[in-house]
Amino acid sequence: MVLLIVVWCTAAGAGPAHARTDVCATGGLAGARASASLRLEDRHRSQTRIAGRLTVHVPARWAHTGGLLLGEDADGYRLAMRCLARGPDPQWQWWDEWRPHRPVITPDKGGLAVRIDTYGWADDEGTTFTGPWDVEIGHDHWRVRLDAPPALRRVRWSSVVVDPGSASALRATPPPTTRQGPQVGPQGDAAGSHG
Repeated sequence: MVLLIVVWCTAAGAGPAHARTDVCATGGLAGARASASLRLEDRHRSQTRIAGRLTVHVPARWAHTGGLLLGEDADGYRLAMRCLARGPDPQWQWWDEWRPHRPVITPDKGGLAVRIDTYGWADDEGTTFTGPWDVEIGHDHWRVRLDAPPALRRVRWSSVVVDPGSASALRATPPPTTRQGPQVGPQGDAAGSHG
């Protein structure tokens, strides 16, 4: 039996020191909505496919919303997408992340909806970074952590879903809920088995 642990990070690092170097203009994203999901697909293979989705409803008032409407090679587009998908972490961290298609950007009431689908393969002990998710494979446990970029730590999270596939969850903190409606702030921890 292998233990699966899910962690939903708190807003650490979004304090005054971060505000001085806020190239992402995170204040303009306060009150924006986001959702994230992760699915572990083992299908009895030697590797497990990790499929993630991040959707952010970006308000028109955010300083970088216009950049999302530019071409993918434009500096404004790259900065806006980095703010939503990465944050300041080094690029090497995502060397094992793949995208089945480009981010999907559609008009949304009062702004834009940005959907980023990612996937990766977990086949050895260590950590795999896929979108905003960190999946740590240990000898006898898996740990799944939603590590939202700093720009998204103050948004309203409408849902955070982890589908362990053929595994089953053993514990979760806060307890899993089907409660509808936006929740404020990413935080939490859960555990289960994956085999």
